[in-house]
Amino acid sequence: MKAKQKNNNSLYSDELCHALFEDILIHDDIYPEAVLPDKVHLDYSQQQISECFNLCLRLWQLDVKREVFNKLLSKVCQSGELNLEDQQRLKNIRAVFKHLRFAFVMLSKKHQVPLLFHGLIIIMGHLQDVIKNKQKKWIICTSYFLKCCSQKWLYSIIVKNIDSFESTDSIEFNNFINQEINFIRINLLAKKVTAKKFHDMRKVIGRQVAFYDNLKNLYPSQYHTNITEYLSTLNGMMGSLHDELIAKKFNQTQNYHKDLFEIPLEIRLKLDALIHKYQIQK
Repeated sequence: MKAKQKNNNSLYSDELCHALFEDILIHDDIYPEAVLPDKVHLDYSQQQISECFNLCLRLWQLDVKREVFNKLLSKVCQSGELNLEDQQRLKNIRAVFKHLRFAFVMLSKKHQVPLLFHGLIIIMGHLQDVIKNKQKKWIICTSYFLKCCSQKWLYSIIVKNIDSFESTDSIEFNNFINQEINFIRINLLAKKVTAKKFHDMRKVIGRQVAFYDNLKNLYPSQYHTNITEYLSTLNGMMGSLHDELIAKKFNQTQNYHKDLFEIPLEIRLKLDALIHKYQIQK
């Protein structure tokens, strides 16, 4: 059995974490001129994989304070709304949570996220959706539930689960990424997909953006920058469409889990170009 991950915080400066956070905030920016390299390689060592996780963990430790999070939730519970500034704070907190979640999915031995940690992120996402779509009856209910989940005793369990992270190795990592790419490849063969399936495809792209954001900061190179910009563009395009799909879900004009739709050609072509940069593995 592999040893559990040991995090040396001294290796990751506040400046490095700040740079990563800035990249996370623009992980769906559009770069019209972005181009992929001739081939996407997966030749990363176990040390590099471990360093990527440790940077994610350090950022989460620095930027997410339970007390600040609870204060924000109290505002929602009391008023049933958040101003634009507080909505951005909520978005930023969830972005750091999601960045650490990506690390568990891609970089851990079991490729699984601790259940309570994952649940907290899902509820935060639901709160963002109901605020954005002005679903007043759900806002207070969701924020109260989220506040209960972030109580000190429960939050300490989440922290303990995070500390139990165990790193994957290079071979397992390579296999996992190819499975993710094959998932996109298979769904592109279908003429139509559900909103849920489209969202699952976008999550694969989002994890890739997060991974290369880390690499771009830990191992700066034009190669990593080019991939990051292409993935960010794709993530932004898919995210804008998914926002429309969520709106249709709330106004009940499209069933999120059942109704099929065609992926727009521009997105389809960009996804197709990406998957062809990977060697096909079954």
